[in-house]
Amino acid sequence: MKVENIFSFYEASEKSILTQFHEVFGGQRDGESLKVATKSIKLNLYHYEFMDGLSFYINDFKFKEDNQIITIGNPDTPSLIMRFDYKGNIFDNIEKNTIGINSGMFLYANTKSYVLENKGETNYKWFTIRISKEVIERNFTILLPLFDLLENDNTTWLIGDLIPMEVFLFLKDIFELSDSDTDVYRKRIIISRGIECLAVFAERLIKRDQPKNLNIHKDDLNILLHIKDDVINNLLEIPSIEELSLRYGYSSSKFKRDFKKVFGKPVHKFYIEFKLEKAKQLLLNEKLTITEVSRIIGYKSLAKFSSAFKQQYGVSPKKISI
Repeated sequence: MKVENIFSFYEASEKSILTQFHEVFGGQRDGESLKVATKSIKLNLYHYEFMDGLSFYINDFKFKEDNQIITIGNPDTPSLIMRFDYKGNIFDNIEKNTIGINSGMFLYANTKSYVLENKGETNYKWFTIRISKEVIERNFTILLPLFDLLENDNTTWLIGDLIPMEVFLFLKDIFELSDSDTDVYRKRIIISRGIECLAVFAERLIKRDQPKNLNIHKDDLNILLHIKDDVINNLLEIPSIEELSLRYGYSSSKFKRDFKKVFGKPVHKFYIEFKLEKAKQLLLNEKLTITEVSRIIGYKSLAKFSSAFKQQYGVSPKKISI
């Protein structure tokens, strides 16, 4: 995406990022929150530091024009960052057999620099958890080996996964908080749901067969995120590995290796699990028949859909349908 609007911010503490956003975009700053409403941007940011080294950050913004936000790494205060994307209405465009792109949960380091590409007139919402090395040493030792990557200044890495239904519901509670809620209630929801999100993602990381070398070139990482969007943005069919490789200038072997390195599974398995997770969300939240859900996510055979669903979740679609 070629853009003229590029904004750069330096990683440090969440509060300093809040201050930087305020300096760049203006708006109303009220302690832990920032609100901006201009012709070019609508922005709502909220930061809460639960304890020294563990912070939560709610992001909700919409730019008028395409832009890039560059976060410049800070090696002085190493932390791991968990990002959980939330798009609001997960059922947008289901009649077109598409789901909003950029959905997922990601783990990366604040010591590295990353670029966020944002499309104009698109509402982006995500929840961020920042965890320092000290907090991980005390409470989340399973994530500690990832800090070995922070010692190599030339290493860029990111670990991604699908957002499961339980995490989506936790995020829903967070993003449905309003200004009328008391400060005590707001912080209780952020802490409880944030820790649940962290626990679910950490459990998935524990179970994942993680390669020892997560190193990946920044350009390749950017391409893989675009490929991920390409894969999940159409529920009817997935391009072949050969098509994706040719489209993005990858060799097939390198593409398969790098995709699994970032997302923990082969691209076809990732795609199938994404479709079944969306089916689960639709069955639990929408008044749709099993047949309708099956067709929405691209299954022509109801029997094949039911079999794949039961294999993934251990129950038939009928058991969870509202």
